[in-house]
Amino acid sequence: MKSKYILILMIMITMNSLHSEEKVGLALSGGGARGLAHIGILKVIDELNIKVDYIVGTSMGAVIGGLYAMGYSAIEIEEMILKNNFDNIFDEAVSREDLYIGQKRWMPYANYYFDLDDRFRPGLPEALFSGSKLINTLFDYTYTASNINSLDELPIEFKCVATNIITGE
Repeated sequence: MKSKYILILMIMITMNSLHSEEKVGLALSGGGARGLAHIGILKVIDELNIKVDYIVGTSMGAVIGGLYAMGYSAIEIEEMILKNNFDNIFDEAVSREDLYIGQKRWMPYANYYFDLDDRFRPGLPEALFSGSKLINTLFDYTYTASNINSLDELPIEFKCVATNIITGE
């Protein structure tokens, strides 16, 4: 009697595995320019018509993975990277032409700021780099997804891994 139940269980497990399809997930690391190497992998995935089911990324891997999850092809992402001057995007200095008239007067004095905590002690910055130019550039490419409320709603499910450098969470 036991062997009959074991046999039925084995048949059910086998039939279930026959109907389940394999899924492909990508884990994309960071590393600035090294993170751009993911574009080459995505180009091969596109050429082989491999369907990616989900993507996880951190730092530059999250940028590349997020764009791919939105529906951009690897070639389109490569064109974005080649079109933009990343030395300029990662430069924290603000060009005078990007400032309002009132800001231009104080420009030599306002390039640096220090955050003070409740005891007036210098605090840590909230990020390693402000990224305002990078944010503006990324907005140009991601505004089409502004109606999406969850990363799960993207054409490819996407998760971004990040750490708060102040709390460590």
